[in-house]
Amino acid sequence: MLYGTAIRTPSFREYLKVSESPGFVTPIPDPEKIRSTEVSYLYQWENANITLTAYHNEIEDYIIEFPTPDGVDEFFANVNAVVDLDGIESVVNVQPFEKLNLRFTAAYIEVTTNLIGTIPYLATLTASFNADYNYYGDHLIGLSLIHNDEREDLNGIDEDNAEAFVIAKVFGSGSISNSLSYSFGVDNLFNEEIFDPAANFGSQYNTVKTEREVWIGLQWNFSQ
Repeated sequence: MLYGTAIRTPSFREYLKVSESPGFVTPIPDPEKIRSTEVSYLYQWENANITLTAYHNEIEDYIIEFPTPDGVDEFFANVNAVVDLDGIESVVNVQPFEKLNLRFTAAYIEVTTNLIGTIPYLATLTASFNADYNYYGDHLIGLSLIHNDEREDLNGIDEDNAEAFVIAKVFGSGSISNSLSYSFGVDNLFNEEIFDPAANFGSQYNTVKTEREVWIGLQWNFSQ
């Protein structure tokens, strides 16, 4: 069991945002104040384990984006309300046999507040799956899947909705010699289009995250 308090200082963008709206001076937001209560449980089998975690967070001085009065730009400010985040998370690790490792995660979050409207950019459900297989010695190949539910945004541009998505990644690694190792992968295997959840209250859409990317790396260890 855990109870703690913390603050979240504004990010660089939140703190240093300069408005493009003529004559409008952006305010400087205060840090968010967070109170957190958490309960976690772990059960271990011989070749598997599961962790369940439930939490309740209360956030004061929540930082959110607002449109400037003329709608040309956006700025960040605190809201005079308490935001409650209640969630549950689970992690399952399974090793069906020696060379195969499987990992499943899932998280659900519910947001309640006395604010009018919804809290943007938070996905209700997220989940992931990861598998890696040591097919020969320390040579490994794997697959990763990440799911994210749709997220609300506030900019009112229909084409810019942050919809649900599944991202797939394949990867591998291994050693060529005692000093030389390699790694490779394909990120966003299915070339899924994902909108950045940050709002833009002007006439532009949010940015779209990277398309499919193929990469390879070599690493030489001079200490060997």
